[in-house]
Amino acid sequence: PYSDDDTDEAIATFDALGDRVRHLHVQNRDADRTMTLLEDGDWTDYRRFLPHARAVGFDGALCIEFTAGIVPAEGEAFDLSGVLENAGLDRRFIERLWNA
Repeated sequence: PYSDDDTDEAIATFDALGDRVRHLHVQNRDADRTMTLLEDGDWTDYRRFLPHARAVGFDGALCIEFTAGIVPAEGEAFDLSGVLENAGLDRRFIERLWNA
């Protein structure tokens, strides 16, 4: 389910769709819409959403769609190594929540 800045709505939509959900694209942003690490953003509280998805039986794919640094600030160069490092941080965050 797509929802920006409302974790309760995202959970309700996810529950309404039930077992028809096959994959999730995860991303997070802060209040000014800048992409952040999953655990740092204001849009979705993944500490609530991901354990809920697992508890109700979701076993599909998770895709880290965007991560911090994927879009450089104006005038800055794209930093691939930084983006890959951030994706790794997001992955470890997801794994901690999923395996808790």
